[in-house]
Amino acid sequence: AIQGGSLQLDRIVKTPKDNQAEDQLLPRPIDPFVLVERTLHLGVDWEVRTKVTRIAPSRSSINLQIPLWPNEAVVSGGIKTVGGKAIIAMAPNQREVSWQSSLQQTSPIKVKASENQSWVEHWRIAASPIWHVNTTGLVGIQQSMDSGNQMPEWRPWPGEELSIEISRPLALEGPVQTVESAKLSYVPGKRASISTLEIAVRASLGGEYPMSLPTNAQIQELVVDGQTMVVTQDPEKLTIPMRPGLQSLQIKWKTEEELSIVEATPNVILSTPAANVELSINLPRNRWPLLVGGPSIGPAMLFWGVLIVILLLAVGLSWMTKRQQLNIPVKTYQWVLLGLGMSTVTAVGGVFVVLWFFAMERRARLQTELASRSFDLMQLGLILLSIVALMSLISTIPLSLLSLPNMQVTGNGSSNFYYQWYQDRTVQDLPTAWVISVPIWFYRIVMLAWSLWVVFALLGWLKWGWQCFSANGLWKRKTKVATEPGDITHNSKG
Repeated sequence: AIQGGSLQLDRIVKTPKDNQAEDQLLPRPIDPFVLVERTLHLGVDWEVRTKVTRIAPSRSSINLQIPLWPNEAVVSGGIKTVGGKAIIAMAPNQREVSWQSSLQQTSPIKVKASENQSWVEHWRIAASPIWHVNTTGLVGIQQSMDSGNQMPEWRPWPGEELSIEISRPLALEGPVQTVESAKLSYVPGKRASISTLEIAVRASLGGEYPMSLPTNAQIQELVVDGQTMVVTQDPEKLTIPMRPGLQSLQIKWKTEEELSIVEATPNVILSTPAANVELSINLPRNRWPLLVGGPSIGPAMLFWGVLIVILLLAVGLSWMTKRQQLNIPVKTYQWVLLGLGMSTVTAVGGVFVVLWFFAMERRARLQTELASRSFDLMQLGLILLSIVALMSLISTIPLSLLSLPNMQVTGNGSSNFYYQWYQDRTVQDLPTAWVISVPIWFYRIVMLAWSLWVVFALLGWLKWGWQCFSANGLWKRKTKVATEPGDITHNSKG
């Protein structure tokens, strides 16, 4: 058998005669020289990829024996090994030879550059994140790139050594299931409430996902990735089969309980923490919402802030009336009642009512004699203001008795009867949101009492307003009496 699978023939040149030796120079054959590049790949399996590249001679065949690393076994075909060395035979026109080897997973790995003058070596390490690599001895020179990843590289001199310590980082204990999003919708009813939970679970391993629903929950539907499943389990110990990957779950259940003053989202306990949690409550239209609460990102009921402003304005208007000694027949509590009643329907109309009181009081105190045109324009303006204020006040009565209360709810996509909350992260228990409400007939009774009070109070205010409006006459008009020279034109009041 021929070692390496190739036969190299060397030409024998005859020795010239002694008298011709001094006149002829003989060519010396070029010794083979190659570059040996080894890349250690550390993944689930360890392997060494070796590439031998021709440097010299450019066209002659090359036969070499390249030493393997400790515990290296060549797995590529076409490469023979003898005594821990790879037999390399390169044809005259062949530029490179490469092979792949498996490496036993033992640490440390000690490698040494050969002192053979026929090649130089380059070493690289490509380690996956599951391995930690520490090297001693030879210092790396640069970072090579492999598919966008950096690899340490060494270019040893003959005889230099490198020790490679390889260890697997300890895995931290953690859940194999992660809830990426959760949305809990709650719709309270007169006799029963409907709840819907939608969660997206990412699992690294197959298994079951346990959760706990309220004790009195009657599960109506369970959908996993669009497929409806039959549920016969206890709602407090509900388990859902999971497969690796991302899955969507939807659970719908009913709880039979009467609508109460305080309604809260049901208590749901997951087996893992959850991110991107959304809560929502859809309150029936036959309720009067008074307060809402839940996670920090959610709705705000501005009515109570408006109430504080109304109280401050009422006190301020009453204080101004007394300080300026104005004859306005409205007391502090009446200012408050006016503001509260009109704010649940319209806040703009209350501004015209306040302006009407101050305008009429100013009209009654008017002492300066105005020209007829200015006086008549003032009276027309007061008439228009009276109509707007009166219509704003009177229209509030039927609107308050027939329409729904405007509690001025805003924030996070919420409205007067629909409330939404958001929390970026939570522990196993989902957060709780709540709303305080009373039957809508409470609002109707309150507004009916307010309307009756307005009607009786309005009779007195209109009488006072007419007295202010008619003070010093209603109109001024010009009349021409004289037709002879010397007669004068004078004004008359009506």
